[in-house]
Amino acid sequence: MNTFNYFVYILKSLRNNSFYVGYTPNPSQRLAFHNQGRCKYSLEGVPWEIIESQKVSSRREAIRQVKHMRTLNQEELQKGLKLEKKVTE
Repeated sequence: MNTFNYFVYILKSLRNNSFYVGYTPNPSQRLAFHNQGRCKYSLEGVPWEIIESQKVSSRREAIRQVKHMRTLNQEELQKGLKLEKKVTE
């Protein structure tokens, strides 16, 4: 049984206004990881800011939500898809 809390998050690039969706047990640590250029998929957008994050019930649920969100285009993310509430650690 997993005792970690997981968060689904949306990052927005301060460089090119693109979005990145992911999940993590520690949003602030993961943001630092992205901004240090240690994630090849988000490297071109550095620096990033977290615009939304939501605590979810399990890693499985986080993966499910991220997979769905990654099927949306940038405009759909920006317009309509907002997580239910922003969470701060």
